[in-house]
Amino acid sequence: MNNTIEQKQRDYYNAIAAQYDRYKTNTYALQYRYEMYDKFLKGLDINFTGMHVLDALSGGGESTGYFLARNCTVSGLDISDEQCKIYAERFPKSEIRCESITKSTYPDGSCDFIVINGLHHTYPHLDLTINELLRLLKPGGYLFLWEPASKSIMDYFRKLWYRLDPHFFEENEKSIDVKDIVRQYPFSKIKSVYGGLIAYLLVHSALQFRIPPAIIRYYAPTLMAFENNTANIPRFFSCWVLALLQKVEG
Repeated sequence: MNNTIEQKQRDYYNAIAAQYDRYKTNTYALQYRYEMYDKFLKGLDINFTGMHVLDALSGGGESTGYFLARNCTVSGLDISDEQCKIYAERFPKSEIRCESITKSTYPDGSCDFIVINGLHHTYPHLDLTINELLRLLKPGGYLFLWEPASKSIMDYFRKLWYRLDPHFFEENEKSIDVKDIVRQYPFSKIKSVYGGLIAYLLVHSALQFRIPPAIIRYYAPTLMAFENNTANIPRFFSCWVLALLQKVEG
């Protein structure tokens, strides 16, 4: 990835590391994430026990705890030094490497499963990122994506919000089209769902709206219960897409 873009990304997440972690790893943000993971993965024939899972673009490890609880070995990868420090303190038994997602030092074929929430941050060099993830995955390994959904009205408003809010560094962002990834790279799609209602916006994404963390607890349970019991949302109205892809062998 372009060094200037990467340095901006590193500087930005170093600067907001403590604030970002406070929002993304509070009780309700983690509960929202874990419930979405549970709902999505339920019924899939995947035995996580003993798997090596890479929490890519890990931040402070928002997904790591979920997979550790499923008897996986979990490693982290993030470009921010400050986020990596938080990760190392929170998960001292998990390895964390402070490196670019486009060129890490993890060995070829070392991962059974890669979870990533932030693939959209790697534009305009998505090709380098996807090829690196393919290098890291074993044949038949899984790529689990949670990303802003493209071609939705919420994606339009998200982009408008970031243009009007210069505090957040988003110049290299682009939403994700799972069909494009499957069409261009050696992955098969196992499953994808679209979602994201008001709980996603006001609980998981409360940082962007500057909602004080102390207030979130008063409304989070109600909003999350409603969203967790809502059927899949049509793509056009969705905030995000959850997708499980499998690396094609051979």
